[in-house]
This record gives sequence, C-alpha cells and structure tokens, in this order.
Amino acid sequence: MKDVTFGILTAAVLGICQMANADALLIDAYASADPADASVWVNAGITQDISGGAGGTSHNNGNTYNCLNLDITISGLAGGASGGVPGNNMLNDYHYAKNGTASVSIGGLVDEFGAANTLTSSLGGMAGNTFTLQANQDYVLYLFGIGDTAGQNTAFTFDGVTKYTSGDTAGAEDSHFVTYAFSTGADLTGYTVDFTYTGDTTIYGAWNGAAIVAIPEPATLGLITAFGGGMLLIRRRFMI
Repeated sequence: MKDVTFGILTAAVLGICQMANADALLIDAYASADPADASVWVNAGITQDISGGAGGTSHNNGNTYNCLNLDITISGLAGGASGGVPGNNMLNDYHYAKNGTASVSIGGLVDEFGAANTLTSSLGGMAGNTFTLQANQDYVLYLFGIGDTAGQNTAFTFDGVTKYTSGDTAGAEDSHFVTYAFSTGADLTGYTVDFTYTGDTTIYGAWNGAAIVAIPEPATLGLITAFGGGMLLIRRRFMI
C-alpha cells in the first residue's frame, strides 16, 4: 500500500509540473529548412521551457507572411539572405531591412470577437503542438537578429523600447537576440504583437525569427512546491 500511494502522488506532482510548462509560439521569419525542433530554439538562447511549443515557418507572399494561420505583415522589407549561423535552421536565414526600418505585426492571435485562436503546428517534430494566447498573462518576447556579415547588428524596438543585438553596442543585450517582458490585459480584442527593426552599425538590419513564451504564474509554482513538500512528508511518514 505504501508503494501504491507514493506512486500516485508522484504522478500527480509530475502532472502538475507538466501543466506548468510554458506555452510557446515560435516563428521562423525566413527559412530554407524546417526548424520544427525545439532544440533549434533552445540552442538559440531561449531559457524558458518550450517543450510542447507550437512552431512554424513564415513564407514570402508579397509583404504578407503566413505561419500557423497567423497574419504576419511586414512593411519596409528589402529581402532575405542565408549564411548567418550554419547548422541552426532558424538563425541561419533572415529577412533584412536596408537603409531603413521594417515594421512587423503578428496578428491572427485572436478572432474578430477577441477570443483567442488555438494555433496548431503541422511541421516536423512540433506537429500537433498548440499555442493559445491567454488574457492577463505575462509573456517574454524573443526577437532574433543575426546576419551573415561581421558587425551586422540589429536594432529592435518594441513598446517604445529599443534594444540591440550586439555585444559591442551600448545597451546591447545579447549577441543575436533581445528580450522584452509584456502582459496581456483582460480584453484581447484586436490583439497584435508589433515591433520594428533596422540596421544598427550597418545599413542592413536582420530578423531571423520571434518567440512568445508564457511565464508560469507564481501561484502555479507555489502549488508545485506545496505538492512536492506533501510528497516528501507522506514518504517520510510511511518510512517510520
């Protein structure tokens, strides 16, 4: 009886940990190969848990890009190129702005009535994974910008804050990506994620992709801790 009870409680705790995994939306802006593997994104620098994340590749259709039934629009785009980071299917390819600023709007996260759409991957190792934007939720936005030329740095601006993808530029956060924290409100009607990018030290500004990763609620983390403590307590009582 001791072993059965302990096993059930352990499974319950593992189930809660699984529920606590962050929801993640992973968008490759320009890819010659399918980056539908979570390891590609982890190797690019994402520190949150993205197991089960929904990922996809955008494709060129004029100035409109479609991914996971999203409505991704870009203005000011000059073209695309490859060769930044061979071996990483997301970082190796990029869109670029030249002598100007490109504006990106990620829509399709909600329907016309403000209800969140469930986005489902159909690619490779992420096939079947889903992402649903949540109201009143904290997220981290990753923006990746690395080109194939030394010093090809990118300046991203989101919510009025500009950050740079260069370790040798004042205010730079990382060599190839920047992060922003943001929160959704109670009303998701018309919700989009909008940012701009431009060249920093050269005339070319690169954008490889973006990730939107949910931050687990403190209450959920507390519940995991509480159940974990309960598991240890019960185990100790049985061993006496």
